[in-house]
Amino acid sequence: LFLFSGAESFQNQFFKALDDFRQNLPKFLLPDSAIVWNGTPIGGKDAFLEMYSRMPTTAHTVTSFDVHPVPSPSSTTNGPQFILNSSGKVKIGTERGKNVMTFSAVFVLKQDAQKLVYVSSMSYRLVHKPDDATLIM
Repeated sequence: LFLFSGAESFQNQFFKALDDFRQNLPKFLLPDSAIVWNGTPIGGKDAFLEMYSRMPTTAHTVTSFDVHPVPSPSSTTNGPQFILNSSGKVKIGTERGKNVMTFSAVFVLKQDAQKLVYVSSMSYRLVHKPDDATLIM
């Protein structure tokens, strides 16, 4: 139950930061977080923040998610890790009725000794781009 509610809380906070409070994104990332964005590897926290700051506004709606612990012999010293799979819709930009796409995000989350959760790695992909989308990718 904690795993589910903790993952749901993290997910809600993370996507809220992506959409509305980009200045809060650094608190979710580690300096060496491995991030792949639409198939393109991004060089860690600073590179991701720079790239995302140039993105148009977004509005994510998560429609499903699943979370599982990752067994690790070093979890007692490095903290537990979890895999979180999220999917849903994302509206990119402000053009009314345009650029609503389907996304998938897979996170490996790491919890530290203070029970704070960070993105160890993330793969984010736009799964479906409608024919009438005006966004160039």
